Amino acid sequence: MVSSSANPSVSGQSVTFTATVTAKSPGWDEGASGDGPIGMIVVSPKAKGGGYANTIAYDHSSTLRTIEEIFGVTPMLGDAANATDLSDLFVSFP
Repeated sequence: MVSSSANPSVSGQSVTFTATVTAKSPGWDEGASGDGPIGMIVVSPKAKGGGYANTIAYDHSSTLRTIEEIFGVTPMLGDAANATDLSDLFVSFP
């Protein structure tokens, strides 16, 4: 679960943000045939829901990129800069 509520001060200006995204991947880490697809269940009040599915190829860097986008982390770490984020899974995304 990624959750943050903070009031950081930058150059005397106060900024408030709250981000909540929950992603649960129940026991899947590798596809049955090497690089085959792995499952991910996203549980969030902002998830598209209704059995939504897509065919976009994501990888571990996609999860990292999504977390970094939510928290405004720059520069992006490792291959996250080249990865597809998980924004398609949500009705609204930061």
